[in-house]
Amino acid sequence: MSHAPTEPTDASPAAAVDAPSNDRLGPTRLQRTTAIVATIGVAVALIGLVTMLRPVQTPLQDCGTTLTFLLDGRVNEFGDPNDPPKGLTADEVTANNDRPCRVRVGAQAKPAGVLIAGGIVAAVGAGATEITARMVAWRRRVRDRTRPGHPLAPRG
Repeated sequence: MSHAPTEPTDASPAAAVDAPSNDRLGPTRLQRTTAIVATIGVAVALIGLVTMLRPVQTPLQDCGTTLTFLLDGRVNEFGDPNDPPKGLTADEVTANNDRPCRVRVGAQAKPAGVLIAGGIVAAVGAGATEITARMVAWRRRVRDRTRPGHPLAPRG
């Protein structure tokens, strides 16, 4: 009965020594949180932008999108309820005059602006927190490496 030498299996100590090690730790709770907050902030800002791109109209006037109405400086069109334009009733002209484009655009632009600003603040705040946390961790690692007894400490 001859015993041939056996190759180390994956469970053997020799295989564990040869296996590459991953000394890098996974993301911390803070890093995961800042990534989530930044993602939500960008999504909220995009929702605000989409809201600014929704069209607005009155019975008498097509205002365009909220953003184009504000940027182009368009003016409101009013009608005479006693002599309504063709295809409109006196009530529709009165509704147009009571709530013209500028009022309707303002009602849509204010929440959209809050969403855009809030999303940007959240994303930038999360990014700044992430950068600060990484810089503090990096400085801590550098400081620890210079202490005597650390394998990477300078000798001399």
